Amino acid sequence: MSINYIPFYTKLWSDKKFKALLLPSKFLFIYLFTNEAVSLCGIYELDLEACQMRVKLGDDFNEAINRIIDSNMVKWDCDTDTIFIVNRFKHIPNKSAKVLKGVINELNLIKHPFKQEFLDLYKDDLGEYKPTLLGYEQGDVDLLTTEQIKAFMKLGWQKERLRKFYIDRRYPEQRIDEILEKILPRTIR
Repeated sequence: MSINYIPFYTKLWSDKKFKALLLPSKFLFIYLFTNEAVSLCGIYELDLEACQMRVKLGDDFNEAINRIIDSNMVKWDCDTDTIFIVNRFKHIPNKSAKVLKGVINELNLIKHPFKQEFLDLYKDDLGEYKPTLLGYEQGDVDLLTTEQIKAFMKLGWQKERLRKFYIDRRYPEQRIDEILEKILPRTIR
């Protein structure tokens, strides 16, 4: 996916990991975070030659990228030239439905193990769009926490309204019954 505009987060300058980097590594990280190949989820194939030509770090390039990798700000797979900008998704200020669907679409195309690392970090941020993720198991997540369901009950949501919430998100009916049985007070069941 080609992105024409990417907001740059000024809080990055206060980030402990970023502040600890030397200037060439900071410059390279900004390139990795903002180049035209970057994706919403932060996982993409990096054209290493093009990167080296654009940032013009010369002999400092390898040291700069290794410092970024060592800081855990990015993960790098040299066999496939795949990079994962770990906090790219975290720094998207507007996680609208359109953005979340875009992230899911990207993840559905990714076959790299970095996809699972992304999901380990951010699957709770994908909300109601998780069921559209390829390989997603509805049993993995209940969508609503016990506290959220109790809050909805206080707002007057009844069992059938909660059931409809899950049905609208393509949960299997048996799984919905298990979730509601586990959480709802006995008097409502």
